[in-house]
Amino acid sequence: MLCVQPPDLRHQPLLNVSLLTCGLNYAACLEDSDHSGGGSELVIFSSSTPGNFSREECNSVCYGASQRYGGLGARRECLCSTNYEPNRISEAQCSAACTKPHVMKECGWTLAHDVFAVDFAASLPPFPPISVHSSAHLSILSSVTPVTLSWDFGDLSPRVNATETVDMTTRHKYAVPGHYPVSVTAWAGPKEVCARREVRVTLPPRLELHCPPLTIANQSLAVRLVSWGAESVAVDWRITKDGQEAARGQNTDTHTHTTHTLSRPPSVSACEVNSISYSVLCSVSLQLWCVHQWL
Repeated sequence: MLCVQPPDLRHQPLLNVSLLTCGLNYAACLEDSDHSGGGSELVIFSSSTPGNFSREECNSVCYGASQRYGGLGARRECLCSTNYEPNRISEAQCSAACTKPHVMKECGWTLAHDVFAVDFAASLPPFPPISVHSSAHLSILSSVTPVTLSWDFGDLSPRVNATETVDMTTRHKYAVPGHYPVSVTAWAGPKEVCARREVRVTLPPRLELHCPPLTIANQSLAVRLVSWGAESVAVDWRITKDGQEAARGQNTDTHTHTTHTLSRPPSVSACEVNSISYSVLCSVSLQLWCVHQWL
């Protein structure tokens, strides 16, 4: 088999053409994770795609071309290699390139800025608690795009499929509160990967601030916040008088309360509630006020 291009190699035997002659002279050393000795594999890149690539984008390009290794060139072009084709690794003067940096230059190679093993992996990040009244916004992290996705939301609803997509997100509306095992299967080329994660769907909390009908000087003031449907509620109590903070405290119980002894009457008591899914100032957003009579 003879070469047709480039012109200076026309009619030359294909297997006799050096990669260096073709200008594909990028190389790099990749640490060998398969051996405990910490050795390196010399990777000689055999193809280059012009452009301004990120590592993730180049991984997708090389995966789509069925290449084993990827890297970035001096102009951030995408470099790919199988490291299968004959190269000069076996030649004594070049085999030490990973242990002696000057050998890389002497053998006519340009050191790639980055080198990595091409892979296809997918994962689901943790999802925050989702209100039963809102749609769940779910996303998958994939090292390769585009991919074909099949979503299973764990609530016996039909699967949602997307073919050759770069959109890694989807939405789903759950009808009932609970814990649901979400799984998504991704395909790219001949390979299939699956990712799983649990989603917690909750009812929005209902808050009630219970205040005493009156306050007696030099006796404890007891105020109770009752939370219905909330989980892991943290309460920051603040008792103010004439705009100044007279007392504060913290409580993380579902049925929370605070007590405080005041020598003079406060004008208002308020609380600030924080949970994973919401943050609200009771005295403003929920209008939960305690105005006390004084005896």
